[in-house]
Amino acid sequence: MAPDSTNNAVNAFTLVTDTESETVTALEVTFSGTAVADVASSGVKIYDDSTGGTPNEWDAGDTLKGTASFSGTTASVTVSISVENSATQYLVTYDIATGATDTDTLQGAITDATLTNTLDNNDATDATLTITTDTGYDETYTFETDWGDWTNNADDDQFDWSTGENTPSSNTGPQPQSGSNGQGGGGNFAFIECSTPRGINEQAYLESNVLAGDQYALNISFYYNMFGAHIDTLYLYVWD
Repeated sequence: MAPDSTNNAVNAFTLVTDTESETVTALEVTFSGTAVADVASSGVKIYDDSTGGTPNEWDAGDTLKGTASFSGTTASVTVSISVENSATQYLVTYDIATGATDTDTLQGAITDATLTNTLDNNDATDATLTITTDTGYDETYTFETDWGDWTNNADDDQFDWSTGENTPSSNTGPQPQSGSNGQGGGGNFAFIECSTPRGINEQAYLESNVLAGDQYALNISFYYNMFGAHIDTLYLYVWD
């Protein structure tokens, strides 16, 4: 969890009535952890987790219900939530301050609710968020000497990628740096050889190391300069 990161889930809780419908107008979040200053101003948020696609974690489908700042170790979040006798899950999330301290830990939980009658507040176990000041990834692979952190998939495809400065087939591969016909571009590259015995619809998977996409906005780009009459498609898949 990096400084300036947003919507880090720290607590999941459900709201459900024991009798008639209720309207919750405020929820109190109490901070615990190393330093409340690690939470950004207006960085305490309540989300309806039932509208998203990932339980117990924030995602873009979750619905924002209210935002507040800490005053001391408590934050009163103004909301307007209709609660019925069927439980709905909500999240408390923190936005992390720019100057948050490395290795600090943050927690929080709902400790009070303002409502009309009687509410069952089923509070899940608090999460612990740990600050890391790592600035993220800045990695470049040229396949000039080896595969780096990339590997050929051993189980889910039909053949492997190769590296080299030329391809076995003529008139394929990256455009040469000089001349108008041939293979290679002055250095090694990764490629797949699709001549016999390869067949239609066979696939070759090249996999990266694990990147912590929950902490950083990732931008992946490829130099994909092909030369030849039969070029298909390069797909990028993300496994969670």
